[in-house]
Amino acid sequence: MRRATDIIRSEHRSLNAILHGLLYLVRQIRDHGHVPDFVLLRAMLQYIEAVLDRLHAEQGECKPLLVRMQESLQRLGSGVNGAFADFDACVQAYVKLHWQHMRCEEDLVLPLADERFTEADWLEINLGFASNTDPVESAALFHQIAARAPAVGG
Repeated sequence: MRRATDIIRSEHRSLNAILHGLLYLVRQIRDHGHVPDFVLLRAMLQYIEAVLDRLHAEQGECKPLLVRMQESLQRLGSGVNGAFADFDACVQAYVKLHWQHMRCEEDLVLPLADERFTEADWLEINLGFASNTDPVESAALFHQIAARAPAVGG
């Protein structure tokens, strides 16, 4: 009966994997001098943008950070000095914001919903979430990212 919360948690797991991967790649570039994989980084930002369209609660704060990440990645790809530092800072801020959002939903909102909503409430909510599954293009993009991304730790 709790299809809506299952969908939210599934979206969180997918986004969490992308965010961890993004942090990992940024660390490899910053700490080990790895050459940025621009195809992978752009795909990750594209996936985040697709997911962002469904995260209404924080859209006001997230969208400007995403735009700034895309702009700084473009400057980095063009070889602009100092562009990586800005990209790194944007990634750190963006990931922190999303993790706070997910933690709030999973630790506060979803338990309250489980506690207070009736079966009739859940039927209505589940109907609303029925169309809120990972779109094929986002799922395909996620699999493309997973196939291209290095295994964490090497």
